[in-house]
Amino acid sequence: MADLPAPWGTRMATLDEIGDYLEDYGAGVQGVDLFLGSRPEGPDNCLTVYEYPGGPPEYIQDSFAPVAERVQIQVVARSGGYEEAHRRASVAWAALAVVTNATLGSTKYRSIRPNSSPALMGRDPNDRILVFFNATVEKEVSLAESS
Repeated sequence: MADLPAPWGTRMATLDEIGDYLEDYGAGVQGVDLFLGSRPEGPDNCLTVYEYPGGPPEYIQDSFAPVAERVQIQVVARSGGYEEAHRRASVAWAALAVVTNATLGSTKYRSIRPNSSPALMGRDPNDRILVFFNATVEKEVSLAESS
């Protein structure tokens, strides 16, 4: 990444910023029961946030670089029982739904909007319940000078 001009080589990843925010909110502890990008086989009770492609970036007039990006995330709670899985997903839903014009890490987030309420996804191979929701993330891209 050394060849990329700032801010592209130095921006904190969306998952890292959202993970830190969810941990501060009390939704889980990263590496213990809150995971980013992949979910391990254990523990049974956990929350995982995945990132996937969203909408096109936003440009202003004739700017060569985008000023905002739109990312999609999926939040999946896993537990042995439906109530606990739904509770975990609901805590994350409540935390993310109120993010409006807030700075997470070093990035200004215009909004994080859940696309639905938490819902049953199904069961994993170990018969644990999965409850999920997707959300649209809109965040600004820093146009800082590169040095």
